[in-house]
Amino acid sequence: MDPSRPEIVYAGVRSGSVAQPHGLYRSEDTGEHWVFAFSGVSEGEWHLGEDLAINPVNSRTLLVALGYKGGVYKSHDRGPSWYSANTGIGLEGGQYVFSAAIDPADTDIVYAAGTEVYVSYDAGATWQEMGEGLPAHLAW
Repeated sequence: MDPSRPEIVYAGVRSGSVAQPHGLYRSEDTGEHWVFAFSGVSEGEWHLGEDLAINPVNSRTLLVALGYKGGVYKSHDRGPSWYSANTGIGLEGGQYVFSAAIDPADTDIVYAAGTEVYVSYDAGATWQEMGEGLPAHLAW
């Protein structure tokens, strides 16, 4: 749910239909009507949207953690357009991302977790590992 406009809600859907693709859907009328809000993310990158983070200061900005294949994607328009925000996460090395969070005190600081725990100090443009001392297992 959008913290500044509670009538805006989001739902991640894993569909078996081409007519209704996998991805994120948005409703601007508390769930009465839904629109696909995940353009720009290929089916191959969408495993199962694990987590959605809404910027608490600017709710037009969203981060989504895509699980096994896609890493982190970011939108600045409540979802119609997205871009990959994975610099430093290491997806090519088999890293996964299952959760994302935005620091409410400083929204330039964001976190992602999966096979490692990551922090970004530039709103998700670049990431660095911060999981020293954590066991080498999946983190949420």
